[in-house]
This record gives sequence, structure tokens and C-alpha cells, in this order.
Amino acid sequence: MIPIPRLRSLRTRLVLGTGAMLLPLLTLAVVGYLLFQSVTVGMDQVVNRVFNQLVPVAELNAAVQRNRYLVGDAVIRHKPAAVEEYGALTEKIDNAFGRLDGKETGLRTDLVRDLEHARATWHHIARAGSEHLAQSSTPPGAADSIRSSYGTLAQELRHIHTDILQEIAFQRTQARRAQRHVIVLIGAMALVGLLVAIAAAVVLARTILTPLADLNRAAERFGAGDLQFRVERLPRHELGRVARTFNDMADTIERHQLSLQHMAIRDALTGLYNRREFKARLGVELERARRYSHPFAVLLIDIDHFKAVNDTYGHPAGDQVLIAVAGALHGGMRPVDTAARYGGEEFAVILPEIRAEAAVAMAERLREQVAALPVGLGADEVRVTISIGVAAFPQHGGRTDTLMQQADQALYAAKGSGRDRVVLADPDADSPLAAG
Repeated sequence: MIPIPRLRSLRTRLVLGTGAMLLPLLTLAVVGYLLFQSVTVGMDQVVNRVFNQLVPVAELNAAVQRNRYLVGDAVIRHKPAAVEEYGALTEKIDNAFGRLDGKETGLRTDLVRDLEHARATWHHIARAGSEHLAQSSTPPGAADSIRSSYGTLAQELRHIHTDILQEIAFQRTQARRAQRHVIVLIGAMALVGLLVAIAAAVVLARTILTPLADLNRAAERFGAGDLQFRVERLPRHELGRVARTFNDMADTIERHQLSLQHMAIRDALTGLYNRREFKARLGVELERARRYSHPFAVLLIDIDHFKAVNDTYGHPAGDQVLIAVAGALHGGMRPVDTAARYGGEEFAVILPEIRAEAAVAMAERLREQVAALPVGLGADEVRVTISIGVAAFPQHGGRTDTLMQQADQALYAAKGSGRDRVVLADPDADSPLAAG
């Protein structure tokens, strides 16, 4: 007995399963197309016969009836206008008979015979009419004979018209019957194809769709922000490798997400929080202080003579000064405090749970730490100093913009009074910034 190998490859399972599903459907499509094509061709032939046979017959009927009424004026009395119209209609009838060819259109033998008989009748009428038109005078009885021949021809054409309609109706019935047979056959094939597809779908669901559902659920959870979610079931076929790759990718994305979050709120040079994050945290601290009636303070810090450092030693040296000052500020703060690079050579600090006097004391310690910090710039060692403005909640303002304006005004006073010092905001100063 020949052993049957296990289908460990997802590709093999997918190919076989898809083939089992598509083969009957493809066969159904091809056979259905061919059958419907044959039915459509039959219907087209019916339509063509309608236009190729009924239209000339209808034209013949109209022309014959009109010529029948013109016999007296044209053939007997030879009126010029009637003769001209009679000749034009005669030519039209000749052309219409020329378009009728029952042998090539596949009409029944009796219809072909009737057409030939009507054509012979017309030739007799046309010949008689031409003879009388050529004569200067025509006996009165000749007109009645010609009219009688026209009546016979009209009756024959009506009979042919009725027979053609009956032939078309018969062919249309046959086409509809064939169409019903095609529909029944296609329905049976569709049922068989559906059963085979259902069986193949069950097999695919067990080996492919379930792992795919796990991957989809993992992607949805991951996309919703659950960066900790991972695929637990790892099949031994290709989807297992996809799941393991997804887990590895999720680990990488999580690491990058943490890195991006850090970059979004941190200043790239100093590592402190950036201005946007500082404002967000200041708003949160203000709401907390309002809710629980707790104090807090804000420090606005500026490096003294920073432009001179850049102009003398260059911007890389200025970056070293910024990094050194940021390190001193971070090292001199409490764990609950928040320090940020506010812009250029400015820094800002949030001091929760602290009143104005204690905030000034902490600002003095930070100022002293920076002043005692040696900054080596090439062969030189530069002494760096800072000026600090202090504003406290609630005495200096109840809004974030007011507190920052008060701190900025205090910083401006510190720099204006000699730099390297700490100044507490004065809410009673003659300035709109003092309003809380």
C-alpha cells in the first residue's frame, strides 16, 4: 500500500482546497457560458428574421395598397403626378422583393413557395402596368383587372406576414424551452459544486481559517493599542511562521512606540521634557491644585550671557552649556518635580506641594548649584550663572498663562537687577501680568 504523505505545507493545502472549490465552479461557468451562448445565438436569429422578413413584407403591403389606388389616375388617365408616384412605388416594390430570399433565411418550404408565388404575381402586375402605361389609351376594364391582381397580391402578402409571425413564435418557444433546460442543468451543477465547496471550506477552516482568525484578532487588539497582546497558537505550517513573525514585529513596534513616546515629550539635546509636555503637565498640576486646594510653584530660568558663549566659543559649546545646566537642574530637584527646556536657553520647572517661600529657597539652591558647576569649553573653563523668576499658585494667578506671565515678569526683573539671582513675582506690581 502506497503511503499518503501528510500535508504539512500550507501552500499545498491551500492549492488543493482552492482547486476542489473552484473546479466545479469553473466547469459550471464554462458549460453555462457555452449553453447560454447557443441559446442567445438562437434568439438573435429570431430577431434577425423579424427585421429581415417582416420589414420588407410590411413595406410591400403599404406600397401595394398605395399603387392599387393609383391605378386609375396613372394607368388609365395617365396623370403625370400619379404616373411618377406609381413608377417610384413600383421600383420600391421591386427592391423589397429583392430583399426577400426565403431560401437563405431558412424559412419553411411552404413560406418559400408562397414568397415565390407572390413574386410571380408581382411580375405579372408590373408587366401589365408597364404595357398600359406605354399605350396612349387604356380600356376601362384593364384598370379593374390590375386592381384585382393588386388585391390578390395584398392577400398573399398578408398570409405570408401571418406565417412569418407564427414561425418566429415557434422559434421563440423553442429557444425558451432550451433556456429552461440550460437553467435546470446549471442548477444541478451548482448544487454539486456547492457541496464540494462546502466540504473543501470545512477542511480549509480547520487548518487555515482558524489561525487566520487568531492573527486577525491579534492585529485588531494590537491596532486598538494593546501592544502587549501576542498570538498564542502557533501552527506548524506557514501561518505559524507568520504568527511568530507577527509576535517579533509586535515586540519591535512596542519598543519603537516607547521610543517615539519618549521623543515626543523630551528635548533631544538635554533629555528634559519639551515645552509642549511642560504645558500639558502644568495644566494637569493646576487642575489637581484647584481640586484639592494645594499649592505649587513655577520656576522660569534663563542662562545669563548665553549669547556671548555662542558668539565666543560657537554653538557646539553652547550645547554643552545647555546640557550641563539641564543636568544640574535635574540633579537638584525632587522626584515629583518636573523640569523642561522651555525654549532656547530658557528652562521651566514645576514644583508641586510647595509654597512661594519654599519655592524661592529651592530656586536659590538650584542657582548655587549651577554657579558652582565648572563647564569646560576647550582649554577654557567657563562659569555659568542663571536668573530665575518664581510664581506660586494661588497668590500669583489661577490660570496657567497667568502663572507663566508672572514668572516671566519676575525673570525679567532678575535679569534687569544684575542677573545670577532669584526674584519672586509681585502680584501687586503695576502691570496687567500681575492679575490672576
